Order: sequence, then structure tokens, then C-alpha cells
Amino acid sequence: MNPTDSNYPIQPDHIDASRHLFNALDHYETEVSAGYVIRMCQERGEGWAPFTGEQIEAYYQRAGHKDGFWFNRLVSHGWLTKDGDTYQVTHKFVTRCFNASPACGQCVGASRQRTNGGKP
Repeated sequence: MNPTDSNYPIQPDHIDASRHLFNALDHYETEVSAGYVIRMCQERGEGWAPFTGEQIEAYYQRAGHKDGFWFNRLVSHGWLTKDGDTYQVTHKFVTRCFNASPACGQCVGASRQRTNGGKP
């Protein structure tokens, strides 16, 4: 499954990125960076569309930070892919973040079922 597909079952708004994504990506700082990526995607309203380094940096600065956005292990551990200056979230990134912090209790079972080929 590709998060950029129009029928992808988990969208940015399905993840509660207002809190830390504990144990989603096995590294605290990487999970913090993931939260910024998710919140930027939520704000853009374009699903999981690819984004540039300039876009995430601008979002990070609008959030009040001046030290520069760090991807930490997002790219090096395959949570995001990079093609030139364009970044794309992976299916594994989305499902791990969703499982760590779903936006609503009702959508947990339904989304897991859709991402597991119909199995609960």
C-alpha cells in the first residue's frame, strides 16, 4: 500500500499528533520529528502528498523553532523516503504512528482491518 494512493485508509487526521508518538518509531527524537511531519500534512490538507525540505522547515519555523528541522532517523531508518529534495512517508511510518496514537477509538479497529487485508 502506498500512502499517496487516493484510497489509502489512514489519513493524517486519523493520527493524534498533538501528543508524543511513544514507541512508534523506536527512538524518542525521531518520534518528535514524526509529529512535525504529521502535523504539517494535517495543516496542508493534501493527505500524505510528498513534501520538500523547505516545506517542513517552514512549518517548523511557524511552530516557533529557529534551530532548523532535524529528520533524526526518519530517512536513515526508512520511515521516509527521499528523492532529491522531496520526502515521502512510507506505509510502515503511517501505520506505526497511527497504532501509537490514533485520533479516535472508533477508527482503530476499522483502519487496522483495512491495512491488514480485511483481518481484525
